[in-house]
Amino acid sequence: MKTFKKRSDINQLPHTHNAFFIIQRLIDVLIVEYELHGVKHNPSEDGYIILLEKESDPLEEISSYWHQLQDIEFDGISRINDQYLYAPYIGTDQYGLAFVIPTDILPEEMHSLIHDTITF
Repeated sequence: MKTFKKRSDINQLPHTHNAFFIIQRLIDVLIVEYELHGVKHNPSEDGYIILLEKESDPLEEISSYWHQLQDIEFDGISRINDQYLYAPYIGTDQYGLAFVIPTDILPEEMHSLIHDTITF
């Protein structure tokens, strides 16, 4: 799992990574490193992007993601392409999380939940 909390965090991914341009676009749209009236961008208060990865995460860790993710009330799930899903969680008008999920790491029990929720 990788988190992207500031614009420079895109450097965690090589340009050849399948999700590079997806994450780059989400960073461009969602992460604004602002300072307004002395208040600065704070990812723990503003939110961030989360990329789940099969390549680097042990299978048991991915399994624990799903137990935690099943409790999150996503505000929708969209298919980005054949390889990735986008699942935003909007906690407040200021805080949100953007999950980018590879389709090939979905456990069997998540397939029906995803199928019932997905928007095309």
